Parts: sequence; C-alpha cells; structure tokens
Amino acid sequence: MDIYLFIFLLLAVAPISIFLHEAGHAAAGILLKAEYTYLIIGRGKKIFDYSSGTIHFKLYAVYFMGGYAKSERKMPFKRVEIIIISFFGPLVNCLMFLLCWNLLAYYPNHYMELLALFNLWLAAINVVPFKWKNKKSDGYNILKAMLR
Repeated sequence: MDIYLFIFLLLAVAPISIFLHEAGHAAAGILLKAEYTYLIIGRGKKIFDYSSGTIHFKLYAVYFMGGYAKSERKMPFKRVEIIIISFFGPLVNCLMFLLCWNLLAYYPNHYMELLALFNLWLAAINVVPFKWKNKKSDGYNILKAMLR
C-alpha cells in the first residue's frame, strides 16, 4: 500500500465508514422512537458538540479511532428492536460496499476500491459476536438479544 492510500484510509475512509456505521445505528434508534440518540465519533479532545431535539452528536480530535451510537428511551427496547438497531450499522456498511463496488465499474481506482473493501471489512467484523473489555460487537448484541 502506498503512503497516499494509507493516508486516505486513515483520514478519510475509516472516519467516513465509521460515521456511516454509527449513523445507521442512530437512524434505527430514531425510527424506533428513541427519546435520546447519541452519535459519538473519535477519541481525545472534544472538537464539536451539536444537539438538536433528541439527537446529540459529538466529534473528538482523533476522529478515525472509532465511535459509537446509543439510543435510549423510558420504555426499554424489545428484543427485535435491539436486533434491528444493532444490525443497521453493518447493513449501512454493506450498502456502502455495494455502492462503491458498482461505481468501480465506471470509475476504477484504488481509492474507491479501498473505500468499498473497508466497508465490507467493517460490516463483517461487526457481525462476529465478541466481547473485549467493555466493547461488545453488534453481533454480540444481536446474539445476546436473540438468546434472552
């Protein structure tokens, strides 16, 4: 991988893909009548904070180092709702992969290919059930909801 692709991966592909993934979770929460939806991107020093009604967005300086979305309401989400919210992140990444992969037929380049493949990887890794310290994958949340 040349340095330009690596920089593109770090500064554009990862943050865009992570944002879309977490926005998928947030959108599902909103569709399922969440009273509060939080979309957090990055780590470190907070550089942007926006709230509008029930939606709260925070962006941190190291914006390519992950993120999370959280939806809350007084009435607990049902099992199927938890599954839907958990599944929407990887679903958005799959749709992004398909879009980029199809665009490659018309605009072939390594940057689009990297964007497509990173979204496919992000979707795949997130549907695998695992728990590491306080971090739970979407697949873990789905499996946990199915088994309760």
